[in-house]
Amino acid sequence: MRLLEGVRLRVKDLDFNHQVVVVRDGKGGKDRVVMLPRSLQAPLRRQLSAVYAQWREDRAQGIGGVHLPHALSAKYPRAAQSWAWTWVFPSPQISNDPRDPKTRRRHHLHERNLQRDLKAAVESSGITKPATVHTLRHSFATHLLQAGTDIRTVQQLLGHSDVSTTMIYTHVLKTAAAGTTSPLDDHLSVGIGDKPAWPVRDAAFPRRSMRDDLGAPGDDHDDEIHDHEIREPCALYRICRICRICPITPSFIAAPTTAS
Repeated sequence: MRLLEGVRLRVKDLDFNHQVVVVRDGKGGKDRVVMLPRSLQAPLRRQLSAVYAQWREDRAQGIGGVHLPHALSAKYPRAAQSWAWTWVFPSPQISNDPRDPKTRRRHHLHERNLQRDLKAAVESSGITKPATVHTLRHSFATHLLQAGTDIRTVQQLLGHSDVSTTMIYTHVLKTAAAGTTSPLDDHLSVGIGDKPAWPVRDAAFPRRSMRDDLGAPGDDHDDEIHDHEIREPCALYRICRICRICPITPSFIAAPTTAS
């Protein structure tokens, strides 16, 4: 949901039985239905319990009911006082209605309060990236697409009138490198403190100079470089079975084969 869509939720908009939230009068004046996560049901029920006690106290004090959209206040005069139309996240203070200064009401929570609290939560968690309330909406769409959710479903959940707006998230997924494994990680599999993956000289292969390893032009070994079988690839290069130091072919370009 968008920021204002969240703070403007009414009690009747929460459907715990069907696990959905009805978003009323969203962007463009449209309504839509989004999922109600099971993990949020218990916190929301506790929130409603606290709001219900506050609502009964307001009714006992004769405080005006909530604001109703459009002409509903004329059509349903008592709806503003009802529990169903009460804000899920009401303001902690009573204030004058700007549309009718003579009426004192309890409005919904101001959006700046939520923005301030989220900013404090981000700072206290040690997150250094910029994050706002709208960032959660972007993350919601991105995770759904990463999980393989149909683009049309994501469009309906976000309330986009045009699917091209939703397609922006697919472009982000295609260009983002976060989900792609680097070839370097596949071939540098040696961790700190592990034994190297490349061969180590032993008694069977006495140490020789680089010139001796490669051989002089016309030597037998010069031909062996091209004829012998190549070992399994090491961390970066495929190692010659004979000289063990020849950087013949990068292992991430060609698979282990017999040299020709």
